[in-house]
Amino acid sequence: MPEFSRADDTFHHVPVLMPGPPGALPPPEIIDDAIKKLRAILYPSQGPNSKGYKHTDLNLVLRGRLELTLAFLWLYAGEGYTEWGKKADIITKSAGKGAWTSCQLHQWTIAFMKDSANLPNAEYGKFTESILDDEDLAQEIHMHLQSLSLLHEIHDSR
Repeated sequence: MPEFSRADDTFHHVPVLMPGPPGALPPPEIIDDAIKKLRAILYPSQGPNSKGYKHTDLNLVLRGRLELTLAFLWLYAGEGYTEWGKKADIITKSAGKGAWTSCQLHQWTIAFMKDSANLPNAEYGKFTESILDDEDLAQEIHMHLQSLSLLHEIHDSR
C-alpha cells in the first residue's frame, strides 16, 4: 500500500507534466497503474483469503474526488485510451458538475499519476474556530444587539 496523506492534509497543486512533448497524454501503462493504486486506496483488500474490502477513513470530499478520478480513468481506459477531455467532461457531467470540475479532474489525475501520494484533499474542516470566538467581534455584536433592543424599547414607549 502506498504512503499517502490523509484528508486532513492540504492538497498542494504542483504543475506536473507527463513525459513526452507538451500536452502529451499519459501512456496506457501509467493509466493502468494509476487505476490499480486508486482501487487500493479506495477499496483496500481484507486479505488474500477474504472477499470484500476494508473500510477507509477518507473524508467525503477526498473520497468523492478519488472516485471521480477512478471513474474517469476507467472510462478513458475502457474506451481505448482516446478522447481524454471528452471522457473527463462525461464523468463530471454525470456527477452533476461543470467545466471547472472537469479542469480540476485533469489536474488531480495528472498529479496523482506523477506521485500517488499527491491526493486532492480539501481544506474543509480545517478551521476549528468560529468567527464568534473573536472576543472583539463578539462584543461588537453584543453591543449592537443591545442598542437595537434599546431603540425598540424607546419606540414602544412612545
